[in-house]
Amino acid sequence: GLYRLGPRDSRPRKVGTVSYDLMGLAVIGPRSYVASGHPDGAAARREGLPSNLGLIRTDDGGRRWRPVSLLGGADFHLLRARGSRVLAYDVTRGRLLASANAGRTWKPRAIPSDVVDFALGPAVGVVAASTSDGVKVSGDEGVTYRPRAQDVGPGLLAWPSARALLLVDADGRVLASADSGRTFSRRGTVGGRPTALAATGSRVALLLDSGRVLISRDGGRLF
Repeated sequence: GLYRLGPRDSRPRKVGTVSYDLMGLAVIGPRSYVASGHPDGAAARREGLPSNLGLIRTDDGGRRWRPVSLLGGADFHLLRARGSRVLAYDVTRGRLLASANAGRTWKPRAIPSDVVDFALGPAVGVVAASTSDGVKVSGDEGVTYRPRAQDVGPGLLAWPSARALLLVDADGRVLASADSGRTFSRRGTVGGRPTALAATGSRVALLLDSGRVLISRDGGRLF
């Protein structure tokens, strides 16, 4: 299911009663999220749901979900969103899809080789990809990519503003680019291997493989 960790919570608290296995999750607005995954056995029997939920959406912070598209036809393990723009990787068919209307309709996109993560840029059509060959950036919503910084290792991406494209590599180094991925500088470090990253403005949230959740309020310099 979905869990929420509030600023005064000592541990995450479950949201609602639905126990979907959420493989991908992205915030598209206040209390509005899109997700993908699988229903639990009880929900599948009760609601007649297939094993793959496609894209689902909530507008009440995760208490109730409704199907949006590709019900039974996709399992998105990676979801990245910026408002109504959504980028999604479907593991059932090994495809990358892009949507301009919060997932109601989709268009296929190219997948760079050895890609680790994607981030949607502040400008419409801009996508960054972290690969084993460095960072690549697309200006046409993932149709084509151009190589940018090639001296950084693969890692997780977040693009909270035009002046800050963040990359956290496997060694926990926090890197930042102010020129859309052409160059990166060291911003900070964390004591572990990152498994999830999100950022809004100067606030950065990082999950380590140890289960620790780290928060930065200065753009990733101190956690």
